[in-house]
Amino acid sequence: MIYAILTGNTITAHGSASMLWPDTSFAATGPNANFLADAGAVPIRSDAPYVPATEMLVSCSPYLLNGKAFDCIAAPLPPAPEPDPEPDWNAYRLALRDPAYVNIVAAAFTSTVDAVYGAANISAALNSFQYQGQYQDYLECILLIMAGSTLSPVEKAGIATGLLAMFNQCHLPSDFIAAFEAATSSLLEP
Repeated sequence: MIYAILTGNTITAHGSASMLWPDTSFAATGPNANFLADAGAVPIRSDAPYVPATEMLVSCSPYLLNGKAFDCIAAPLPPAPEPDPEPDWNAYRLALRDPAYVNIVAAAFTSTVDAVYGAANISAALNSFQYQGQYQDYLECILLIMAGSTLSPVEKAGIATGLLAMFNQCHLPSDFIAAFEAATSSLLEP
């Protein structure tokens, strides 16, 4: 518990009982009401009045209000964050028809076994992502196709950067975008 020593209507010191009265022993519950009255001290409270619907309590330096000491004050609640815009799946699927992406998926069918797997399952994985919100399989398909691609590292970086821009432009879910960025960070580094 933290206490405030009062001189008139001013807090002249505050701290724990052991800090304010280092030469005095107290019970585990701290100083009693008689000791506090004799010392001109009051407990500092953390339950300042506020309106929960529109305010929150924030820590502050101790102050007096109606003879009680508080170490928090009411502050307006921050505005609610703007919700993420809904993904534009039609625009995303249309953008995927770009020959650069179509050619990479088509080339994957003649690449590594993993790339073939990614190419064969990417459409179903995209449907699962769009309709059920499960992006892990879709992300895996993209990564398998890119890993099996014969593109140079610079070309792969260009594809990854283009996909990332497309994800953002079409407002795909932020957790998917973050997972893609983390998985392709070595490609996206300047």
